[in-house]
Amino acid sequence: MHSYITLGVGSSYPLETPCHEGAAAQFLVKPGNILQVMMPSIMNSELSALKKGKIRSGFITQGKTIFILFEIGDLLFECPFKPSIIPQDLISIPDLTNANQRMLVDMHVIDTDTNNLCALRSFTLAPALTEKLIAQAKKIRESANVTCELQDIVHQSLFSMFKTAKLYKCGV
Repeated sequence: MHSYITLGVGSSYPLETPCHEGAAAQFLVKPGNILQVMMPSIMNSELSALKKGKIRSGFITQGKTIFILFEIGDLLFECPFKPSIIPQDLISIPDLTNANQRMLVDMHVIDTDTNNLCALRSFTLAPALTEKLIAQAKKIRESANVTCELQDIVHQSLFSMFKTAKLYKCGV
């Protein structure tokens, strides 16, 4: 049985937030793809960028971790994403039937000092990024016997990650 939640800007955020500051990609799961942006005491300029700023996204992979990168206005976020740990009953990897399909992402902006939802925004990943991200997630899930320990992940600065990755313009 599915449970539904109601989201309202200005209301208390009903979902768990995995960190106090940063972003988390809850992707390829039922009921959909959620990008949680968690910031304490969000400034008006940051909120404006998150609501209206241009969005670009890409990713790099290290072992079984996909680092999904988002540039939203002048804000940068990296989201470690491990498709191999998603339970089989929650995973939802779409079958792409043409080269123009886009993955829909619902962004939730949460002020973690107040636990209030400050903004909701939906956007789509570029078709090429959608295809590559889904292919990489499938590859990681199919190679379940490959292990990657935390010490195997090479620490890169956020700016280095963004220089390494190919970023794609996202749609609204």
